Amino acid sequence: MKHEWRKKEKEYYIPKQKPQLIEIPEFKFFTIKGRSNPNSEEFSEAIGVLY
Repeated sequence: MKHEWRKKEKEYYIPKQKPQLIEIPEFKFFTIKGRSNPNSEEFSEAIGVLY
């Protein structure tokens, strides 16, 4: 199921004309640890796991 962030969290990602302060709730993210060449097989495998 696709997450429609532009519709659900637009106040976080799409700025208004006038600056304003907003509170961002805690989110959970998946990350890749380490350093690697983005053209390497290791990096490709790590990205594949995320998707």
